Amino acid sequence: MDKGTNYEKIRETHQIENARQKKIRRRRLSYAFLFLVILGAFFFLCYKYLFKIVSIEYVGNEYYTVEELSEAFGVKEGDRLFSYSKNEREEFLLDAFPYLSECEIKRTVPDKITVTVSERTAIMYTCVFEKYVVFDKDMYVLEIAEEKGIW
Repeated sequence: MDKGTNYEKIRETHQIENARQKKIRRRRLSYAFLFLVILGAFFFLCYKYLFKIVSIEYVGNEYYTVEELSEAFGVKEGDRLFSYSKNEREEFLLDAFPYLSECEIKRTVPDKITVTVSERTAIMYTCVFEKYVVFDKDMYVLEIAEEKGIW
């Protein structure tokens, strides 16, 4: 009879220990879930209210106006600071404006964007089939014009 009671006590001890382990696992899981919910709420609130663009500054532009660049840039004041791809916008501006040689977009947290551009300088033109082709120092075609202008 001693063996039976010892076996029952051991079994009861294991059951109590297993119940305690389940309770600890459940508590840890609930803490992890609560942490993730709080973290998600924090990021949502930061994205929703903190990172609105207040000012966009254009630096280095002489040939193109701020209005031309801002229209092509496509990001307006009031948009989210991280709602666009910086690299895609830089490539788009370089493709859209032939006089731009370099473009760098810098985000300043929490609310500012600075677009820094370097422009090419026309140094030569030639007349081809009654049209004027304008080149820079690297022989990059900047413009093809119908009439002779001031480059």
